[in-house]
Amino acid sequence: MKPFIIRFIVLALLTGNCFAYQDGIRVAWDYRQCRFVNRGSYARVKKLTDNRLALVYDAGGRLYIRFASAHNDAWGSPVEVAKDNAGIYNYTNSELIELRNGTLLYAWNARPKQLNGGDNPYRIMIKMSDNGGATWTNEQNLYQAGNDFGNGCWEPAFLQLPSGELQIYFADESPYTDSNEQQISLLRSFDNGATWTAAQKVCFRAGSRDGMPVPVYLQDNKGIVMAIEDNGINGAFKPVIIHSSVEDNWSDYVSAESLHRRHALRSDCRLAAEVAAGAPYLIQLHSGETVLSMQSGEGRHPKNTHTHANMQVYIGSNEAKDFSRNSSPFPWLPPYAKALWSSLCQTSDTTVVAVSSVGGLPGQNGVWIAIGHIMQPLEIHQKTSAGWGNCTSIFVGAMSQASMRLKALWDNDSLYLRFDVKDSVQTIVPNGNPVWNSDGVEIFLNPENRNSCYSDVYKMAVNINGETHFRRRINDEWLDNPVETNIKIDRNAKGYSITLVIPWNGIGRTWPPADSFGIHLKLHNNDNGVITHDELSGGNPDLLQTWLKTTLLQTI
Repeated sequence: MKPFIIRFIVLALLTGNCFAYQDGIRVAWDYRQCRFVNRGSYARVKKLTDNRLALVYDAGGRLYIRFASAHNDAWGSPVEVAKDNAGIYNYTNSELIELRNGTLLYAWNARPKQLNGGDNPYRIMIKMSDNGGATWTNEQNLYQAGNDFGNGCWEPAFLQLPSGELQIYFADESPYTDSNEQQISLLRSFDNGATWTAAQKVCFRAGSRDGMPVPVYLQDNKGIVMAIEDNGINGAFKPVIIHSSVEDNWSDYVSAESLHRRHALRSDCRLAAEVAAGAPYLIQLHSGETVLSMQSGEGRHPKNTHTHANMQVYIGSNEAKDFSRNSSPFPWLPPYAKALWSSLCQTSDTTVVAVSSVGGLPGQNGVWIAIGHIMQPLEIHQKTSAGWGNCTSIFVGAMSQASMRLKALWDNDSLYLRFDVKDSVQTIVPNGNPVWNSDGVEIFLNPENRNSCYSDVYKMAVNINGETHFRRRINDEWLDNPVETNIKIDRNAKGYSITLVIPWNGIGRTWPPADSFGIHLKLHNNDNGVITHDELSGGNPDLLQTWLKTTLLQTI
């Protein structure tokens, strides 16, 4: 008879003094798989039904597509999709969809080179491929806006409904020639893009600029949602979710006061009014969660524009609500650089690709791609003869070439932690320096699930020289808290492992534990004097509610 698992769980009351941490997945970004692809801007990656990845982008006013067989393979040679032979237009804002009949549609924004007072209107255009992207034909002008920069149209985005109806959403200034307002407009096709309806208004906030739409048809018939940037909901641009039922399908536009317009971020994660966070992108994972990105000024300077913004990624529910657990695919971005016009794509059950237009670097400015690992909350198995073999792991490694995976076990006496670190540059600083200036790991534990106060939590740091820094927080102060732990360190040229055995009674727990608890992780890395402190994705050591859910599993 196979062993079965009993989970120790306590009801998580949001307002109570129990689970302080957030349940649900996280995306952990991998610095080692972050790379420059080519010059260009406004890139999107789409996974096709033949399992190829398609990368679309603009460069030099022309449109391109490249293909790869998997996210870590080399991209094939660029295929030019479209250019303006007359030299009147710059083509930009690339977008791609694979229709249910296998046709590829490529959409873009045609912007006249003469920004104001010319004879040529701003346009939304498409082209088709019936041979998997090898050649492109049937170029169409779908929509024509004004001739001036202040009355243009921008940023097309596709959606195909289960019924077969094909939609293109775009930002549209042309109805507002006497103001700076902007709406989201929609075109529909019922014959796979051969013909299109007239444009209709989907959402509009008077006196503001709804922009940069990205639609998603939610699983289980939960409706159509659209991420936009809205500079009327709270100061500078903020991400907003617009939604419609499948049956309604935008029969009327969504106004500022509509119940179909809401803040994207959960109330405790919302950004200050002065922080600019525009250019949202939205996807839904196979498992149902939604993932939202934006170019955010939070933590950047200046924070009220996109001048030096960085890409931030948040996780939401299967209804595109309450986005939280934010992380950055490019946390190493220098303060003088920027990561803009970003997008997301799920490439497997366990990986997400982030794409951004990175500028301001000394070199290799253009399209960058980062790979993120989709992580479930940590489940810790009871210690058996199988050892570490059946353990799930948590990944940390977004900031430098060093990366860590944590595995954990437990028995009646202790918590067993194994940190496996890949690190080709291992550094130990002289004695007298802080423990975390040498290569090493750190874990934060919240064994009593404190929520209303940051007290009776623990942090334990160990470096590769065996030096430790153990503390317990009492009220507002971290105090020394020596714990009789068993520490084992193994090193080789490629990295090191640290095994840490922590007695339950050393962290204020008695056996058997009645519930789960929260953790946070740090990887401390020193590469020839360049020190980074890599945090667990979506977590902040000073905010208990951001720590990772950890559940003990008992095998009988």
